[in-house]
Amino acid sequence: MSTRIQADSRLIRHALVNLVLNALDAMPKMGQLQITSWTGPDGVELEIADSGDGIDTNSSNQLFDANYTTKGQGRGQGLTVAQQAIELHGGQIVACNCPQGGAAFTITFPIEAVRAAA
Repeated sequence: MSTRIQADSRLIRHALVNLVLNALDAMPKMGQLQITSWTGPDGVELEIADSGDGIDTNSSNQLFDANYTTKGQGRGQGLTVAQQAIELHGGQIVACNCPQGGAAFTITFPIEAVRAAA
């Protein structure tokens, strides 16, 4: 069974591509990328998790700030763009370190967006 949400597919695709590319960049040699989704009482959640080094606690408050980057190159817009796209759809995105290592970004789309697409 699949769950649909009402969303601008171009914006959501761009947000997801940014999150996946960041996850892949966090694992420069090899690693594991896991994408999981589930429907709960609050809506649909989508988690993108990697097995990289995780989020530096000193920079966790700046992750979604425009022009903030931990990479040697790039403009630091990826997470900002992803957050804006998700929030335009009434959703939210949160980042955390995984207990087993790596980082996870969880997107929640509210139940209203899911019902609107049903």
